[in-house]
Amino acid sequence: MDRTEFERLVGPERRSLLAHCHRMLGSNADAEDALQETLVRAWTGIDKWEQRSSLRTWLFRIATNASIDIASRRGPRVMPQQLGGPRPAGEPPDGPKSEIPWLEPAPVELLDESVASPEATVTSRESLGIAFLAAIQRLPPQQRAVLLLRDVLGWSASEVADLLETSVAAVNSALQRARATMERPSKPPPPPDDDSIRALLARYAAAWESGTPELFANVLRDDAILTMPPMGSWMQGVPSIVARTFHVPDKRWFQARSAPG
Repeated sequence: MDRTEFERLVGPERRSLLAHCHRMLGSNADAEDALQETLVRAWTGIDKWEQRSSLRTWLFRIATNASIDIASRRGPRVMPQQLGGPRPAGEPPDGPKSEIPWLEPAPVELLDESVASPEATVTSRESLGIAFLAAIQRLPPQQRAVLLLRDVLGWSASEVADLLETSVAAVNSALQRARATMERPSKPPPPPDDDSIRALLARYAAAWESGTPELFANVLRDDAILTMPPMGSWMQGVPSIVARTFHVPDKRWFQARSAPG
């Protein structure tokens, strides 16, 4: 097989493979590295494929193993919330901490509703959300792979066991532990194009542009969190977030907000 024919075969799978690598690694650069490693391994081993499995299955097998290798070497990606408590209201944030392996959001181009099977319990869109990516980074690489292959890609336990060269019982056990660690909510959040989300976003933008702390505060939930990697500090709650966003001096605004009547 020449290079042109190889590119024709694997081209349609590139986006799905990159999305899978990003879920595994939580980093754009690491995902790109894993994809390139996948393509190199596939090109050098294409003669061994011999169509004994589907091309997609074979490529995802390579991508998963490449991602496990990288994850084992580089460790998990993190969010500021995992490094300590929130910054108190009115205190300035820390400076950038570029030495920390921050979790990175997935590029919007990776969203592909066709990736997950109808039986998958996690949709492609939700599995590229920052909350899911942060949660799955807490799992060891092998458990991470099992959860993604079973719940996102819809692979059977026997297929995953074959890929990871282990038993079906071990896969089921790893999946059970991974799901328990994830503690996913029973009701997934609405998609970004939901009408209620669009309306909330419009209110948020209007409040931001108004420059009025009170108006902005009314858009936020009491348990809202603000993170800005590579800044190491994070804020939780309306007073802290408004103080950071609008540089509210002293604590007069917080006292006025909490005063009765």
